[in-house]
Amino acid sequence: MKIGVGVTTYNAEHYFKDLYDSLPLDRIDELVVVNGGKEYKNKYKDAHWIQHSKNYYPSVCRNDCLRFLMERDMDYYITLEDDMVIKDPNIFDKYIEAAELSKFGYFCFVSTSWESGEPGNRTPKLELQYSKDVTVNLYPHMCNEFTFKTKKCIEDTGLYDNKFRYIFDVENVHRIAQAGHIPSFWWFPDVKDSDKLIMNHPETESRINAGGERDKKLGKEYDMFIKKHGTAVQGIPNLTKQQVIERVAR
Repeated sequence: MKIGVGVTTYNAEHYFKDLYDSLPLDRIDELVVVNGGKEYKNKYKDAHWIQHSKNYYPSVCRNDCLRFLMERDMDYYITLEDDMVIKDPNIFDKYIEAAELSKFGYFCFVSTSWESGEPGNRTPKLELQYSKDVTVNLYPHMCNEFTFKTKKCIEDTGLYDNKFRYIFDVENVHRIAQAGHIPSFWWFPDVKDSDKLIMNHPETESRINAGGERDKKLGKEYDMFIKKHGTAVQGIPNLTKQQVIERVAR
């Protein structure tokens, strides 16, 4: 089983170096980095480097990572933003085991997502125990700094939609839910105790929402979502816990 990792970075070599130094390179078959900002001073062995000539949308950078990995026929696709730090070198094996037992094709690190508790004290909507060592938590919201997808999930749902600059991840996961790779939208899977595996860089600051730029433009993107999918994001049905349990059992 081949593991592909794609990292997107932008004008933050200090973040990226800390992430790179934490990566378990011996567990990665292909590593690609897409830099959407200024060129970095250092060289990083074992990484295929894609340097953009200008600042593109995050979805463009993610898609460049995924295309590179798809061309090399990976079995598992992990995307990371540069301001993350790996805490446990077995992180990829943990997510692979959870995917194999649960049959979910998508996972995301809960990170700072709303209504999900604090690191070390998470409050999932539902816990699904598959074995003594594997429990999957389902959360009401999701973040996209660390995502895990199976090859089948990629094949079924494709790449990010580059027309979306800010809610590209929401739109993508909506399609993932429709394809049945997670139990339902509003029930986003992560492995239990993922805070022991990965964390946000302690010095991280939002760059995509600098000066409130993202917040000012969200309305237009939500309108785009309605035009594409025929429903508002908030109009996507939220199943009950019992409905989710029954769907997972099937």
